[in-house]
Amino acid sequence: MARLGADVIKIVSFARSWGDNLTLLSLLPMAKTRKQKIVAFCMGEKGKVSRFFSPMLGAAWTYASLTKVKSSAPGQLTVKELKDVWEKMR
Repeated sequence: MARLGADVIKIVSFARSWGDNLTLLSLLPMAKTRKQKIVAFCMGEKGKVSRFFSPMLGAAWTYASLTKVKSSAPGQLTVKELKDVWEKMR
């Protein structure tokens, strides 16, 4: 994707284990050193943690829904859930 000139690379996988989060999140610092914008996180119940940490590690953005009912992917958090966790982490 980078070789083809993508402005932002998006890589999303389904987390089958907690380690899958670390594998995907490890791409963020690498992309940052290459000055490549990237969005990378995992889906699913075990992938929720990557949705909290990806922007903190350099992802261009993450996705959240306004309500659980409007969720568009497995493990997607609401805006309120993300904000609550980020505020507690400060």
